[in-house]
Parts: sequence; C-alpha cells; structure tokens
Amino acid sequence: MLKLRDLLHDLPYDPLNNAVWWIEHVIRHKGARHLRNKSRDMPWYKTQLLDIQAIVLVSLVFVAYIIVVIMRFTFQIVKQELRKRLVSSAKKQQ
Repeated sequence: MLKLRDLLHDLPYDPLNNAVWWIEHVIRHKGARHLRNKSRDMPWYKTQLLDIQAIVLVSLVFVAYIIVVIMRFTFQIVKQELRKRLVSSAKKQQ
C-alpha cells in the first residue's frame, strides 16, 4: 500500500492541477471528440463481440460435424472388416 502511495505522490504535478488541465483541454477542443471511446459509434453486437463469437461457434460446430462424419465412416469400415472376418472364419470352420 505504501508503494502505491509513493507512486501516486511521485507525479510531476499534483492531481488537482492535472484534473484542471484536462477540463480546460476538453473545453478548448469543444468536447474533445478525439478522446471519446470509439465503441460509442459501434453497433451493440460489435461492442459485445457477438459477430466474432458467432464465427467461432459456427467454425466449432463445423469441425465437430466433420469429426463425427469421419468417425462414422471409420466405424463403418471397421464394422465391415469385422463382418468379413467373421464370415471367413465361419466358412473355415465348416
């Protein structure tokens, strides 16, 4: 805590003069539009990053779908091979 206090008091000027300077700066520049947050002009879905989240979600669903398709295909091939082996072993036993 003392470190933070020392950092605060180590400013080249005191906080009151800093606040006064920034208030005067905003008045001089008629509202200081260049200091306003850019998200004020963005649609709500961009500020919440919903467009990015939607892209990530669609990508994950697509990848999961591809994995499921590949697994089904692999299981079908394995199943066919097992059936062939069972049929061939049954024929050998007869």
